[in-house]
Amino acid sequence: IETVYKKITQHFLFNTYEISSDIDVFVTFETMNNRGKPLSHLELLKNRLIYLSTLFDTSSDVKARLRRDINDCWKDIYHILGQGKTNYLPDDEFLDAHFHLYFCNQINDIWRAYRQRDALYFGSNVALYNYLLEDFFVASKIPEGFLCTNDIIEYIDSLSECIKIWFVINNPEKSGHTTEVVEYIRKINYLLSPKRPGPVRIIGGLRVDLHKVLLLACLQKCTDELTLLKLLKSFEKFLFIVSFIPAECFERNYSIIDLDVTDILRKLNKGDMVVAGVKEKIDRVTSNLISDEKINENVISYYNKYGFYDEEFLRYFLCEYELHLQHVSKTDISKLDRDVYFGKGYDSIEHIYPKSAKRDYWIEKFKMYTQKQKSSLRNSLGNFVAVSTVKNSRLANLPFPDKRDGKSNSIGYRYGTYAEIELTEYTDWGATEILKRGLKLVAFLQERWGYKIGTSKDDQICFLGLSFLTNKTSTTRINQAARVF
Repeated sequence: IETVYKKITQHFLFNTYEISSDIDVFVTFETMNNRGKPLSHLELLKNRLIYLSTLFDTSSDVKARLRRDINDCWKDIYHILGQGKTNYLPDDEFLDAHFHLYFCNQINDIWRAYRQRDALYFGSNVALYNYLLEDFFVASKIPEGFLCTNDIIEYIDSLSECIKIWFVINNPEKSGHTTEVVEYIRKINYLLSPKRPGPVRIIGGLRVDLHKVLLLACLQKCTDELTLLKLLKSFEKFLFIVSFIPAECFERNYSIIDLDVTDILRKLNKGDMVVAGVKEKIDRVTSNLISDEKINENVISYYNKYGFYDEEFLRYFLCEYELHLQHVSKTDISKLDRDVYFGKGYDSIEHIYPKSAKRDYWIEKFKMYTQKQKSSLRNSLGNFVAVSTVKNSRLANLPFPDKRDGKSNSIGYRYGTYAEIELTEYTDWGATEILKRGLKLVAFLQERWGYKIGTSKDDQICFLGLSFLTNKTSTTRINQAARVF
């Protein structure tokens, strides 16, 4: 208590500013707080709304109540955004998501107006934020009746409702939804975390995926758990397929993967579409992707040429395979913390046949292959397993028997995840084993997401980049890969 008293009475420094009556104190406040680290747009917006509440031609009680409601709304927002001890949610990211939802009917017009007004300013990627402060919530609209107290009340009510759903999206385990709904919200979060082709806005340095805004809208509109679960399953499948198919395979025709999220948001807002209708539209787009033979050929050619390691779908795919093996084992014991795993990045993907294979074991096992073939084997789908980052560095380029049994340090596959334990079924690890496991993972891909690779086993082997291992080399596919890429 003495320490606190001393801080309050002796260690506070106050700056006093005397402002004449012809200067706007609210604008002064904004200017002062834009020195050094600027206020967030959400903080600036609160100040703007409180300022506007003083200008309305209404009773002092109404003004006081409006200011109280604004303060309560922002208090709730920041309480919720900061509720997660290790998962603080950026305030401007929430504001941007809400912006796209609240102004969905005129969002395209807003973009068009800013582009015409100032191309350089538009290119600074703050147009949507500044629309709130420079065009919508401005004092000049009040005398003419274009902005009234109900507009502010409606806006803050919407913020109050959306922040609760935003918290559910980012912390589904605290949502009260069924276990399966929670699991699929988590899956969608994992899929939305890496960079993918899709409807994305870069706003104020934050990358905002409109698919997350769509999830926000659907959670807002849907109260039936079964309908919501069906939507989430379709959404997860679509997002995975889009992340699995490299951008080059669309041949610059991104319209085939465009859900037209803005149009869906408008229809949901007007009541012209329900959540079940959103699911149907997602299913149609996904079905078109899966059935497109040209895209499938491009996918086979792409992975044949480039391999799988740097592809963003891989972490999610390996995690889902781990969950599949856990389900097969009929146990609820999780051996891979996905939240930690996705937070670490690609360094938590283990090359079973290592990138730096300098041990005699690996040299002997792969001595009959060219450098290019060795690279294809290293980067083929069957050569990867999800492990913790620490374990990945310790396994490094150890011979497979040591990786498998962990005799020297007890960190071998025998003591790891379900996918690692499955690897202990192999005595050695060479080209044959990489191909065998790769085909098993291709079968899982088809079973889990319904995506069929080619029309034959040769197509699947080509997809894995291992056609040189078979007697019947699929030269047609390889030549096509060179031609397309």
